[in-house]
Amino acid sequence: MSAEVFRTCAASVAVLASMACDVHVQAGQPISVDELKQTYLACERRALAERISTNEIMHCSVAYEELKRRAFDDNWIKLWKWSQRALSQSPDANIRASIAPFIPMRIV
Repeated sequence: MSAEVFRTCAASVAVLASMACDVHVQAGQPISVDELKQTYLACERRALAERISTNEIMHCSVAYEELKRRAFDDNWIKLWKWSQRALSQSPDANIRASIAPFIPMRIV
């Protein structure tokens, strides 16, 4: 591995680690599951409405993984079903329309 590739990888790991800290701890306190749910739904709404930056994608991914682990027994299907229900109840008609094609999907 070249030194440049190593530096790039190390920088990427440092960014991801700092973002993980942002999700896990806020002002020295662990973020609650409710806060993780709010963060995740905000990420979903924003991603459905507009293009989000790479940094936002990474932050949302960390929030997703932590929420999946803590609230849904590390089961992405449980998280997905919950998020579809929550988003379908959104007051924003554009969001409801964006997820409508996915709601009838049956996952066993």
